Amino acid sequence: MSQVTPPDSAIQNELKLVYSNLNRVLQPKGVTIKLMNPKGDVYPILLEAAEAPEQKVFFSIVQQEISKLNLSLLKKFAIYGRKLNTQAAAWNMSLQINNPKQEPELKSAPPASSYSDKVPLEFFEQIRTVSEKVIRLKDSEMLKNNEQATKSALIVPLLQTLGYDTSDPMEVYPEFGADAPDVKGEKVDYAILRDDKPNYGLKAIF
Repeated sequence: MSQVTPPDSAIQNELKLVYSNLNRVLQPKGVTIKLMNPKGDVYPILLEAAEAPEQKVFFSIVQQEISKLNLSLLKKFAIYGRKLNTQAAAWNMSLQINNPKQEPELKSAPPASSYSDKVPLEFFEQIRTVSEKVIRLKDSEMLKNNEQATKSALIVPLLQTLGYDTSDPMEVYPEFGADAPDVKGEKVDYAILRDDKPNYGLKAIF
């Protein structure tokens, strides 16, 4: 028997319930929450405050409040604590809600691969957004045989997400000459420069 996928609206309703309940409890304590895009069936929740929320105290609060909701669809969460105006999470924990008669299962969230301590959480969300855009537009008639449209819609947003300033020719140089011994007049669409020298190039191919 195939598994029935719950409608997005039902998941969104439970997410709204989680957000409103946690926000009601945490906001008076000076903690704001953000619901990040899910990683598979795991739903990340980011807690932010002037100082990183104390892990034991606030993780316990989140655990208790989510357990009270008796959610039927959302079972796995990754809880992150972070100081405002910083990029790296100070701590992270996983929370799995089992059946109401069972205690919630607690374990440390994967520390390295999901969110590196040197990479801002939002970076992964931005990469996800760009990836979804590429999938959505890859077969678009608007982009077929239109190199400029492809570069504007796909390549430039990707470079910007990766942190490159596409308006700075000292960093991202358009139409960079890429001659080889046996090839003359060849160019790449964008060259990524470092110390005024090309580090690598990108070219849109149809």
